[in-house]
Amino acid sequence: MHGPVSTTQHIAGETKGATPQTTVYLYMAALLSAIGGFLFGYDTGVVSGALLQLRTYFDLNIEWQEVVVSITIAGAWICAVLAGKLNDWLGRKPTVLIASCLFSVGSILMAASSDKWTLCVGRLIVGFGVGLSSMTTPMYIAEVSPTEYRGKLVTVNQLFITAGQFIASVVDGVFAADERNGWRFMLGLAAIPALIQGVCFLFMPESPRWLCGKSKDQQAHEVLRKLRGKNVNIDAELRDIKMSANELETTGSGFILGKVWADAFLRKRFIVGVMLMVFQQIIAINTVMYYSATIIEMSGFRDKRIAIWLSAGVAFFNFAFSTVGVYLVERVGRRILTLSSLAGVALSLAVLSGGFWIGGSHSSAVTVPKDLAGPCASYDFCKPCLDDHRCLFVSNPAGDAGTCLPKIEANANRSVYPPDWIPEDRICPVAGNLGWITFAGLALYLISFAPGMGPMPWTVNSELFPLWCRSTCFSIATAFNWLFNLVISLTFLTLAEALTQHGVFFMYMCFTISGFIFFYYLQPETKGLSLEDVGRKAITPVH
Repeated sequence: MHGPVSTTQHIAGETKGATPQTTVYLYMAALLSAIGGFLFGYDTGVVSGALLQLRTYFDLNIEWQEVVVSITIAGAWICAVLAGKLNDWLGRKPTVLIASCLFSVGSILMAASSDKWTLCVGRLIVGFGVGLSSMTTPMYIAEVSPTEYRGKLVTVNQLFITAGQFIASVVDGVFAADERNGWRFMLGLAAIPALIQGVCFLFMPESPRWLCGKSKDQQAHEVLRKLRGKNVNIDAELRDIKMSANELETTGSGFILGKVWADAFLRKRFIVGVMLMVFQQIIAINTVMYYSATIIEMSGFRDKRIAIWLSAGVAFFNFAFSTVGVYLVERVGRRILTLSSLAGVALSLAVLSGGFWIGGSHSSAVTVPKDLAGPCASYDFCKPCLDDHRCLFVSNPAGDAGTCLPKIEANANRSVYPPDWIPEDRICPVAGNLGWITFAGLALYLISFAPGMGPMPWTVNSELFPLWCRSTCFSIATAFNWLFNLVISLTFLTLAEALTQHGVFFMYMCFTISGFIFFYYLQPETKGLSLEDVGRKAITPVH
């Protein structure tokens, strides 16, 4: 076991010349709590590949597919609303343990489900765990970390989220060949890390800031000593924490949100925190993550296993470039990471929109004479054929020969087309390699998103508010995150049909540009300030 690692600090509110240190105990607390981030990523990411099997196994239409994806998000939203009160009442540590139990129970129930209703109940329970974890984990890490390492350690939570999404996509790929029961393993394996976290976190500390807020000063001193190391003077840090705790006693009762809104300084912070969470969702991150295999399939990759493995490649970009955020967060700051990330995301959404537009313009032609009369006989290309809900496009495996047929007649009489031909009612075969444009757009999206708009909403919200209103404001911001996550994921497939695939990504691009403008003028920089200093000082953006 290594001893503490020290650096020199000159931070406002702390004693100059003190030597803040990191200990193994601190890293264990941060990493074990970040398993909640891993589970958050795994349980929201695994559905991308599992959905391709679930829609066949349970015969899910578009509406049911959206429900299976979105019910987890609905559960997360419900518990995000409750998480603030739960954290204030029970503490950060018990809330993490409750989330671990919910992850375990939900994962086992999904793996054992025999109908779509049981599956959805399991997805809902997992969503409860995601909601508690998504708000509690970054706040816990921020509250146990010294100022110099806070940004890095909170950003590690986002790294774990993306690692969970990447591992989920690999698991999807491994079990893709088992089309009947592969989804059970995909959904059930999350119980293993959940149980590991639940057992190991029993030995981790409560947040010293929460302990001070409950007038447990001696316990807070003991925890802070273990987190900082034996040879570090913690008096100045503990004094600042107690001052914040005193504010909690005098200010943190009654209608907290009303007090925040009445204070112009905190109101602006609250708006920025909430809008960071809102824009993280409306720029379509979870459309990309939840539906990546479906998006790749839409772009012309008709083999489900290829689509699943390509989505694993997309998830790897998300994980790999999250490490860039960990490296840069204390070097360039939160504000620059946010703005540069939004600029790259806007460009990638333009590529995605353009890729689908080009692909739609080059969809397969109707090359086989139509033997059946009716409205479907008038179409010459796949895309207008599928735009008509009465028709489906049937093509050879290569996708270079096909015909447009009425759904009812084609399904009732499969002898009207060769036995090896593939009927499609959603996806057009795309000429040439145009599907790779979409894959490139997805990769560029996550390369841009992962270092900035991935971790920054969570990092900044864990820092913006004083202790007396931190849980409440962070909980509300997290609830907005999950609410808009729900709206975006619940509407993507429907909007892709109504606006076309290129149209829906163009809409997301417009949202991203508006977010860049908003945060350019309003987002403050919190790099290099203690949580207590951030809570007291009016910080304005520099532009």
